[in-house]
Amino acid sequence: DLGTGTVTGALVASSNSGNITETGALTVTGTANINAGTGTIILAQANDFQGAVTLTGGATQITDINTLDLASSAIAGDLTVVAGGAITDSGTLTIAGATNLAAGGANDIVLDSATNDFVGNLTIASAKDVVLVDANDVRFGGASSLKGHLMVTAGGNIGSASDASVMATTAKLLAGGTIGTYSTPFLLALTDSTWNALKVQAGAKDSSGVSVHVKGAIPGYSMEAVDPAKIPGLLMLNGVPLNWLQLPEVNPMAGSAVAATVAQSTVTANGGIGALVPPVPASVADVFRAVAFKTDNVGLQMTFGSGTIGMVSPVFHLSGEGINLSGDMIDSLKRQRDEEGEEKKQP
Repeated sequence: DLGTGTVTGALVASSNSGNITETGALTVTGTANINAGTGTIILAQANDFQGAVTLTGGATQITDINTLDLASSAIAGDLTVVAGGAITDSGTLTIAGATNLAAGGANDIVLDSATNDFVGNLTIASAKDVVLVDANDVRFGGASSLKGHLMVTAGGNIGSASDASVMATTAKLLAGGTIGTYSTPFLLALTDSTWNALKVQAGAKDSSGVSVHVKGAIPGYSMEAVDPAKIPGLLMLNGVPLNWLQLPEVNPMAGSAVAATVAQSTVTANGGIGALVPPVPASVADVFRAVAFKTDNVGLQMTFGSGTIGMVSPVFHLSGEGINLSGDMIDSLKRQRDEEGEEKKQP
């Protein structure tokens, strides 16, 4: 049991598999090596670890009033970290249980060692920007809340528990395996409505249904694949399934292959970039299906599926060069236009 104190230099505390706790705050100006073997570590006072901290033990709690740098650490149970500044790593973190991190909404969390392994569920209670790297799978649990950008790189899958949700302004998810599954979609709440709100790359996909569910006031065209050949599966935006990024034969733009249920759509091609505006409210009765994507050489191509447009005067606003319109619905509109033209010609 450690009491209140200041250590000028390095601190080494070993308990031979007994628990390591404290009764007061510690200030350590150098590095700290805390080894409880299989015992628990509870250092939850208003501590100030100014150097890198190495942790070895079972269930572990550590608090720092300022920034906290975690050196190579092995935790056989859950890890809880609370800091008044940034949380970083300078070595490999191997956490067998759940990981709970809180840095405050103004501070970043950067745990980017390539060999990190967060085995249990991971929760970000509070942070600004977050960078996470895991050599294997990353699975979120509970409610994670970020004030900034989320970037996750996993050698395996990126997923979430059934009760998990992640809130951030924007996100970038890079997985060697899948991102979400049909049975448990990866749930994201994004608050930034600008371009490139979500970027994804998956080495495999769950093709049985929606694997990523995004909520927020963001347009479909703000989401894209880093590599068009590596998509995570189907996407749902605010409850509307989007058949996105499923055209590996083209070079997709953000929001390519967005299938939306709308009664009116505005599509702009400017400098070879096309965009499909967000769907109108679902209460609109007159609907059609629309797909928008871009190729290397053509500014914009749109394919409209079969169906009926109940509107008397469908409205499309198109501008730019290299625009192609095709599909059963377009053919029907062309025939209607030709027939109306022939009727006008008749005396």
